[in-house]
Amino acid sequence: MHVADSLENLGFDEFRKSMHEDFDSFRDEIMEDYIDFVRNPWKLFEDEEPVPAPVIDPVPPVVAPDVVPDVTDVPPVPIEQLLPPIDLVPQPNPVEPIDVAPVEHDCHVEFVFFGTKARVRLDAAQRVELATVEENAIADALEKMASRNFDAVITDCLDIRKRLALSDWAYIKMLEAMADKAYGGHSSSSVLFMAYVYMRSGYRMRLAIGGGRLYMLYSTEHIVYDKSYYMVDECVYYCLDEHPSRMHICQASFPGESPLSLVIATSQMFDDNAEEGRTISSKRHAGMDVTLSVNRNLLDFYSSYPASMIGNNLLTRWAMCATAPMSERVRAQLYPVLKNHIKGLDELEAANRLLGLVQTGLVYGYDNEIWGYDRAFFSEESLFYDCCDCEDRSILFTKLVTDLLGLDVAIVYVPGHLLAAVHFPGDVKGECIFVDGEKYILCEPTCTNGAPVGWVDLEDGISLQAIKISGFKEQ
Repeated sequence: MHVADSLENLGFDEFRKSMHEDFDSFRDEIMEDYIDFVRNPWKLFEDEEPVPAPVIDPVPPVVAPDVVPDVTDVPPVPIEQLLPPIDLVPQPNPVEPIDVAPVEHDCHVEFVFFGTKARVRLDAAQRVELATVEENAIADALEKMASRNFDAVITDCLDIRKRLALSDWAYIKMLEAMADKAYGGHSSSSVLFMAYVYMRSGYRMRLAIGGGRLYMLYSTEHIVYDKSYYMVDECVYYCLDEHPSRMHICQASFPGESPLSLVIATSQMFDDNAEEGRTISSKRHAGMDVTLSVNRNLLDFYSSYPASMIGNNLLTRWAMCATAPMSERVRAQLYPVLKNHIKGLDELEAANRLLGLVQTGLVYGYDNEIWGYDRAFFSEESLFYDCCDCEDRSILFTKLVTDLLGLDVAIVYVPGHLLAAVHFPGDVKGECIFVDGEKYILCEPTCTNGAPVGWVDLEDGISLQAIKISGFKEQ
């Protein structure tokens, strides 16, 4: 090696060492400030009343007349409110780089979440137990967790989040499962461990004490239905657990902290647990049949997913379901078959084929009778469960049109009912709305006996609300 190269490498190594020392110093400083704040007396808060889920009266399936009249050009239906697509917020990351120091052990905690096996580097001897649930004891425990030994756990958790393309909700549920397994059950000690890893991952959280137990509150800008919350420093916080209505909350913040998002922008890569296959057949187009099975682990995740809205608007609830990508398992079974059925067709006829499958291939059912409450399905859920309703069908249809035809779509809200709308490149006739100056043709996925694109049964003079749907590219 030349002398110049040696000096150059030496200079780089010294620079890198200096950078690491700067980051370590920065990390130590912010952790010291945070722990000092934790030692201060916590303030008593009372929870706020939950925002109830909107009550949507059951809507019977739409039945088209025996002879559906040809769709014609008609004046557009006015839109009372138009919402833009929901935003994809980048996932939080640690405020400082975590450079994992070599560990002397090779011990792991293995755990399962949503049927998915995972493991992180952690020696049982490193577990930090809370002797009492009071400010100084919690601060002392956090001080021990702030040692470099816990960096490996944080690194492993973030690697799992990336490798499995986990959404924020999947990640927080993963941390809960990991912490409970590490501590042999759900306890104040496991909650503190989960909260520490969650905070160091870049998420905004607050610690709370109530009824002799420690709780972690997560922050989100979504409004979660039917769940009480705490307003702390003008931010909303929810608890994963059942909790007392009055708790002492630590208001200490961590630099760079970000709220949890309930938007799902990637296919969650849970371990596969295939349910028995199901065949869906269109009664409008002979031979348009598809047999598929869904991952039970994904269904369990969706069942845990809290119903919410963004910006106090109900349409965002459905938009979050409609923008979530279809799983790789279902896409691999469904899309090649459907592409073959619409091959060579123009966009209008292809959309009619997809609409007919949704209208006549699925059984209509009422949420209040099946679930006891209104529940919006993600696309895979409509393809798995025995029955679905208007919102579920509109979500599924817009997903198929977006993915298979590449057309712009919108979800349209009629009081008590949901429709879909599609923007076609050519001049297509039928009932329509205008979205940002573009013509969108209305579609009725709920029509159980089948009706073409452009046919809907609307009352005269009705005005609608709409939200544009934008699919996210897989990261």
